[in-house]
Amino acid sequence: MFSRFVRVTREGLIPICGFVGSSKTHMMSLMAFLFLVCPSINSIYCAAPSHVAVSNFAARLFNLGVDIAAKLDWNIPLVVRAVEIVPDLMGRVIMKVHAVCTTPHLVGEEDLFYSEFNNSAARGVIFDETGRMHKADAFQVLSPG
Repeated sequence: MFSRFVRVTREGLIPICGFVGSSKTHMMSLMAFLFLVCPSINSIYCAAPSHVAVSNFAARLFNLGVDIAAKLDWNIPLVVRAVEIVPDLMGRVIMKVHAVCTTPHLVGEEDLFYSEFNNSAARGVIFDETGRMHKADAFQVLSPG
């Protein structure tokens, strides 16, 4: 049902607008979780313009996943709050996770694994705080190759 909803949206974009404190990030984490449990999507790249926003979103997504998994006996989603230094072993782990959350500039770093995840594994993108994000940053995440 959810994948059918996403297919009929224009360009697959689902805007969530609201005032400060209106639970936009919570709604986006719910949307992200639906992406993760949808078999045709199940891997997403999450981006926000600041490290604080990325950390908040990653924590919200993980905590929501823990709560839902406990109630419905599902697996907890593997969410990585990515940083700039990625050893080789960690890069291989990143390719297996459900969600990678970074600031937009990391997806453009060729020697990191985030670009590879976004190009080959991620089937969806979630942006938080897009009102503070430059268009070029958003396009870099949407089309990293």
